[in-house]
Amino acid sequence: MDDDVRVRSSQRKKAKKTENKDENGDLRPAKSYRTKKTEGKGNSETKKSLGPKKRRQENSEGPADPVETCRQKGLSGSPTYDEHGFELDKEYIIKRTSNRAPTRSEAWGKKAEAHWDLKKKEDERIGEMMGVPFTQQSPLHHFAWDDRVARDLGIAFHEVGMEEYEEWHKRGFVFPKEEFGAFWDSEEERNRVTKLATGSAFRKGSKRR
Repeated sequence: MDDDVRVRSSQRKKAKKTENKDENGDLRPAKSYRTKKTEGKGNSETKKSLGPKKRRQENSEGPADPVETCRQKGLSGSPTYDEHGFELDKEYIIKRTSNRAPTRSEAWGKKAEAHWDLKKKEDERIGEMMGVPFTQQSPLHHFAWDDRVARDLGIAFHEVGMEEYEEWHKRGFVFPKEEFGAFWDSEEERNRVTKLATGSAFRKGSKRR
C-alpha cells in the first residue's frame, strides 16, 4: 500500500512539472499575482487633475442654465432668453446673483419688513377678489390665479402684478373655487403653470419680485 501511495505522489509531481513547461519543454515564467495596470489609468489621472467642478461640467448633458448664462454675459452681453422665449433682465440677475453676501442689516432691515408687509396686504386683497382668505392661500393658489389673470388680460404670466389684478377684477372676471379644484386635480395643468412660474422673477418686465 505504501508503494501505491509513493507511485501516485510521483505521478502528481511529474504532471505538475509538465504543466509548468511550454511546447519546447522549457519552464514557463512564474505567474505574477500583482494587479495589472488598467489601460485607462492615464485618463483617470487626467480627470482627477481637472477637479470635481470641471468634471461635473464635462459630464453635464442638459442645457445650460439661462440665468447663469445671462450673468456670465454681463451687462454688455447679448440678450438671453429662457426656455419659454422670454428675455431675462440682466441688471436684476447680476444684482441678485452676485457673490457678495447680504449683511444682517440688509437682510432684516426696515426695507425688507416693509416689502413683506406690502406683500401681505396685496395677498389679502387678492384673496378678497378670489374668495380665499389669506390664511388659506398657498403658492399654488397664486400660480393658478396669476395664470388666469394673464390669460384673461392677454398678457404674459410674469407681467401680472397688483394693478393687473385690480384691472381684472374691475372688468368683472371671476375665478370660481371649483375651477381651482379642477386645476389641482390636473397634474398636466399644475406642471404647466409651475414651469411658467419657475424663474419668472428674472424675466424682463417681471412683476413677481
